Parts: sequence; C-alpha cells; structure tokens
Amino acid sequence: MKNNGFKLKNFFKKENIKTIILILILIAFFLFLVFGLKFLLGTEHPLLVVSTESMCTATYRCDGFSCIMEPTLHIGDIIIVQGVRNISEIKTGNFNSSNPWGNGDIIVFYNPRGILIVHRAISREYDPIKHEWYIITKGDGNSAADTWHIYEDKIVGKVIFRIPLIGHVALFMQTLTGKVVFILIVIALVIWSLFPSSQEKKTKLEESASVEG
Repeated sequence: MKNNGFKLKNFFKKENIKTIILILILIAFFLFLVFGLKFLLGTEHPLLVVSTESMCTATYRCDGFSCIMEPTLHIGDIIIVQGVRNISEIKTGNFNSSNPWGNGDIIVFYNPRGILIVHRAISREYDPIKHEWYIITKGDGNSAADTWHIYEDKIVGKVIFRIPLIGHVALFMQTLTGKVVFILIVIALVIWSLFPSSQEKKTKLEESASVEG
C-alpha cells in the first residue's frame, strides 16, 4: 500500500495551489507598479491613462487606433510621469504658426478644481504678489492657452514616455460593462480552480486502484 501521508512536493502540484501562487505573483507585481514606481519616479502618479482629446492633434479620431503615429497624446495612451523637484526643471516653449504645439514639456498637474490634467508647458512667469513662479499650459489640441496659473505645488510631474493603445483596457474596466466582465472572469476562474483537472482525476484513479490492489 502506498503512503498517502502529506507530501509538500505533491501539495504544490495541485492546480488550485498553482493558481493561488500565480495570484500572489500578480499582486506583488501590482504593488511594485503602485509603490515601486512612485519611489523610483518621485511622483504620486507615475502611471496614468489619457482619457480626453485635449492633447490630440489628429484631424480624424483621437482614439489612437487611427492615428497611432500622430504626435503628442491620444485617448487610450498610458503615460509614464517623472516627478520634478522644482518648477525650473520644466522646459517651456511658446507655440506659433510654424510651431503650433510648442516644444515645452508635457506636464501633469492639478487644475484649480483639483482635477488631474495633462497639457504642455508653454511659458514660465513670475507672480510678484505671491513671489512665486508659475506655468502657463495649453492642450496641443486646443486653440488657446489655459486660463489658469499652475504653481509648483500643483505640479505632479512631466511625461517622459508614452505607451499607445494599452490604456483602452483600463478605460474599459472603468465602465459598468468592464466591471461586470471583470467580475464574471473572476467567478469563472474561481469555479475552474475548484474542479480538479483531468490529470488529477487520472492520478486519483490510479492511487485508488493501487490501494484496492
């Protein structure tokens, strides 16, 4: 008769244990993205998804699929943001007829309503009353500069890299349909993990036959 006692090696061969380990790895990776990138890039928002057309210069749709090679940012882009220590680290550049978008840094900041905005820095000016420098911004897809003044404490960071299209998944998950699909997938994975695989069934049958023999 075979020894049916607990064996650590056999324990980790079970499909449900493998699923749990995979989930833990995914959680660890997610935590790295959330906290590791915050530390490495020095900003509270190192990864963001573009959700508006204000930075899009395409003449057609701004969803990224039809204008992936167009300059600046499109809906569905993931942007990587690096923090800045002070406002002097932000490059500014005015726009004109020959350079309609300017050559300043694209920055992420809080507007006066506390909403995160990603626009281009077009000039840096001094406030003699507050004795502070501030940034004037403009969306590349907008016809005029923004009316607000962005002081240093409202700046989250500057965009250093753009990943096209991938952000559409995150935007979809924010919708009601996306949340329902996610919940259904989780339920399906849990149910699937509860049922033994064909290999496990075969192993159990062989062990049962061995015991009976």
